[in-house]
Amino acid sequence: MKKIVLLFICIILTGCLGTKKIVEKQATKTTTEKVEVKKDSINVVEKNKAIADKLDVSVPKAKTPDIDFNKKVDEKVDEILAKLNTTKTSGDNSYRLYYNLLKRQVEFEAKIGETQNENTTTNSEEKTEKTTEEIIDTYIYKRITTMPWYLWGAIYFMFFDGKIASLLSNFIPQLRGATSILSIFKKKNDN
Repeated sequence: MKKIVLLFICIILTGCLGTKKIVEKQATKTTTEKVEVKKDSINVVEKNKAIADKLDVSVPKAKTPDIDFNKKVDEKVDEILAKLNTTKTSGDNSYRLYYNLLKRQVEFEAKIGETQNENTTTNSEEKTEKTTEEIIDTYIYKRITTMPWYLWGAIYFMFFDGKIASLLSNFIPQLRGATSILSIFKKKNDN
């Protein structure tokens, strides 16, 4: 019983020395990419008001000393300019060019509708943000790898010393009567 208690005390005192601490780490890496796009628009509208315009150009009479010649020239000019008559219309826009025989003048009338110039500027801004997250899981546990050398010595002297001494005494006659290996050393010191 005494030997078992001594062995138990040795095991308790040296229990941590024969263990090995093992640490396992497992890393998980996660990368997240966030893209944010901002768009700003600026709209500039330019309005021009409608235009109504009229232009009159007088055609002078011929002035020479010959009155008959003047009359023939004026008739020919009136005949040529009478053919001048054009009109165009597109939406709110129109113009007219003609010769007014009674007033003896070329008349031009123009109506230009309201115009609108629109300019849109878009500013696009892209912002990219990357986030990396690393999670490390750590597992720690103890594993008994070896028993310390002095525990083996204690077990030897508690349980096997007497048996080994009696076994060796069969081969070595000087060891007869020894109950343990330590008792052999005591006999030498006593002599």
